[in-house]
Amino acid sequence: MSCNVGDEAPEALVEDYDTSEKLSLSWTWATRPAVLVFQRYFGCPFCQDQISGLVRDRGRFMDAGARVALIGHGERRAVELGQHLAPFRALFDPTRAAYRAFGLDRGSLMDATGPQVWVPFLKAHRTPGVRQRGLRGGDLRQLPGTFVVDTDGMIRFAHRNANAADNPSNDAILDVLSEIAG
Repeated sequence: MSCNVGDEAPEALVEDYDTSEKLSLSWTWATRPAVLVFQRYFGCPFCQDQISGLVRDRGRFMDAGARVALIGHGERRAVELGQHLAPFRALFDPTRAAYRAFGLDRGSLMDATGPQVWVPFLKAHRTPGVRQRGLRGGDLRQLPGTFVVDTDGMIRFAHRNANAADNPSNDAILDVLSEIAG
């Protein structure tokens, strides 16, 4: 499946962190646009930096009518590594079926640790609350991605990280949400 802008978003089963209930991923976009943030792993400093930015702009996402869902894999207790998760729904994809459905592959070791991530790693590591918190059953080579899906189930924004530090800007995501509302 291609999972690009204009494509129908794929369905997958995920697990709710708070309730352990199995949910269809389409639940996230059934009543309002969804921002699906697939994490490399919840202790990843680049993911923590992205979450921190989402929390900072939480009011803007709420004003846009969006539901933000953070999707991870690995051990359930890994969510506790993310201090910034509270305002967002945390979902688990232990088999990474949703990752595969959205075209999120494992990258090379260079994508995870190469020179293109050194400066962002040092910057993230200096930020309180964003430091490396351990792998905890995650996959160092899993590449993250961010998608916006409208209430018709159409992908309106698709960002697959080229490397571990390549997160999209909140402004780019919010521009798409504005178009959906507009």
